[in-house]
Amino acid sequence: MNWHIIIGILAGVLQLAAIPSYLKDILKGNTRPNIVSWALWTLIQVIGIWVMVTSPDGFSWSLVLLAAATFNTSAVVVLCFLGYGSKEFGRIELICLILALIAIGLWVTVKNSTLTLTFDILADLVAATPTLVKTWKEPRSEAVVPWVMVSAAAFLGALSTTIVDVENLALPIYLGVINGLIALIAYAGQRRTPPPVTSAT
Repeated sequence: MNWHIIIGILAGVLQLAAIPSYLKDILKGNTRPNIVSWALWTLIQVIGIWVMVTSPDGFSWSLVLLAAATFNTSAVVVLCFLGYGSKEFGRIELICLILALIAIGLWVTVKNSTLTLTFDILADLVAATPTLVKTWKEPRSEAVVPWVMVSAAAFLGALSTTIVDVENLALPIYLGVINGLIALIAYAGQRRTPPPVTSAT
């Protein structure tokens, strides 16, 4: 089997394996995801599925992985609405929501491939900002391991490509960096601040 395929499969397995532990941590009350970030990530992925389905290339395994990832992010959004997520919706969340929707609109309407990729990454970055800020303020509100897993999956996805150019590498490398940054901020913050003391009953 081609090593590119093996690495691609490993990337997909890591991506899909990260979310069950994340969902479990949410249900335990340890992780409190930011609803704005996760709702925007879900929207971005839904649009990505629509783009793939309507493209001349048709079906691909990337579409299956994206659909599975969208199901996972949707599950996080549902849990947020059920009260498990961060309930804060301040100025940062409002600004990021507006900017991300603008970037998503430009991503969908612009026909130039380079600009499309740029707005795709920009939309995701703006969507990630509320989570980055929340994790900086409350590092124990995010689980480290799932973010490390999706970061590693993104870098492996970049490594698995057989076409080495900006259009194929920019997005997975960006995703590896941004997910890794969330993991790093959470890990450093958790090391810096002791866990809350729970009183025995």
